[in-house]
Amino acid sequence: RRQVLTDFDKSPHGAVLLMTLKTGGVGLNLTKASYVFHIEPWWNPAVENQATDRTHRLGQTKPVHVFKYIMHESLEEKMEVLKERKNNRFQMLFTSHEIAEPPKDRPQFLSKEDFDILIQL
Repeated sequence: RRQVLTDFDKSPHGAVLLMTLKTGGVGLNLTKASYVFHIEPWWNPAVENQATDRTHRLGQTKPVHVFKYIMHESLEEKMEVLKERKNNRFQMLFTSHEIAEPPKDRPQFLSKEDFDILIQL
């Protein structure tokens, strides 16, 4: 592993490093990389984010471009929809204003009092 990473970092020309999401998300600094391609989605978006973040470390001097490949009408596409819904619900906890009455087609927002109770536990 160490030799593969050293070769990748010291390549004077372009280099490609292929790895699984779990391998790419653990203990690596890939500041030589300027492109990240996700071809295997994961249920937990933090796993994908951590793998991408391996390129955003001290020493990175180039912009990093991230691409996700999702086949239309596939299980992976449905996973992405579920992850987006989950993220939207999580973001509702941090809205900057209170809503008097939530829209009928959206889940109930937590009130400030509900959130305060959660913090006090």
